[in-house]
Amino acid sequence: MELLSPAGNSEKLRWAYLWGADAAYIGLHGFSLRSRADNFGLQEFAELKRIKAGRRLYCALNIYFFDHDIAALERALEQVDHGIFDAFIVSDLGILPTLRRRFPDTELHLSTQANCVNSEAARFYRDLGFSRVVPGRELSLAQIAAIKNTVPDLQLEVFAHGAMCLAYSGRCFLSRWMSDRSANQGDCAHSCRWNYRLGVDPLVLEEQQRPGEYYPIIEADDFTEILSSRDLCMIDHLAPLRDAGVDSLKIEGRMKSVYYTAVVTRAYRAALDALSAPDPRALEFSS
Repeated sequence: MELLSPAGNSEKLRWAYLWGADAAYIGLHGFSLRSRADNFGLQEFAELKRIKAGRRLYCALNIYFFDHDIAALERALEQVDHGIFDAFIVSDLGILPTLRRRFPDTELHLSTQANCVNSEAARFYRDLGFSRVVPGRELSLAQIAAIKNTVPDLQLEVFAHGAMCLAYSGRCFLSRWMSDRSANQGDCAHSCRWNYRLGVDPLVLEEQQRPGEYYPIIEADDFTEILSSRDLCMIDHLAPLRDAGVDSLKIEGRMKSVYYTAVVTRAYRAALDALSAPDPRALEFSS
C-alpha cells in the first residue's frame, strides 16, 4: 500500500518524504479545501521539483468552483509545468474540461468531498477517467472491499489517520444520531435547531422533547466539545485494510505541524514495513 502524507508547506513536504512517505499531497493556493494552510503559490514550483526528486506528488483542487473560480484556475494552470504533479485531487466535475485541456495525461483522483460511497458511483467516476477514488470516511471495511471487488481496476485511497468530522464527507449526521432520521436520504429532523439543556454532575445534554434521556458530555477545565468526533487511527488495522483492497493510506493534516507530519509518517512507515515482515509480532503497537 502507498503511504500518502500531507504537506501544507515545503518544510512539511521535505519531512514527509524523509520519514518514508511514498507520495504527498499539497494544495494550490486558492483552490483547495484547506484554505488556511500555507499551501503553495505558483512561484514555488521550482522548489517543489527539487524536493519531489522523482517521488509522487498530488495537487488538491478540491473546492467547489463558481464561474469566477474556474476562470482563475485556468489562468493559474497556464503557469503550472507539465509533469510536476502526478495527479489532481478533484471534487467538482466542472473543472474536468479545464484539466483535460491543459494536462491530458495527468491522473485524476476523486476527493472524499465528492462523497463516493457505493460501487455504482465508483464505476461512474472510473468511466469518467478517474484512476483513483477517495471514498467517504464513513464506509466500513466491508463496504470498501465491496467497491474494490466490483471495480477492481479503480484504485482506492482511504484515510487512515487524522481528524474526523461529525458531518462525514461534508454530510451532516446529527439528525441520524439524534432521531434515526437520515438527512442524506431526505429525512432531516433538523436536530441542530432543537432546544437543549445542559445538566451537571454528571455533565449531560438533554433534549427538550426527551426528558430523562441524557447524552454524556466530556468536558475539560474550561470548555466542552459536544460536536467533536474522535480522531481516526488505523495503525492497528493495516492488515484488514490491505485485505480489503486499499491501494493508498492517507494521513490527514495539511494544517498540522511539521512535528505531526514527521512523527505520524514515520509511525505508519514502520507499521507498513512490519506488515510484510515474516514475524507477525513486528506489527504489535501499544496504544
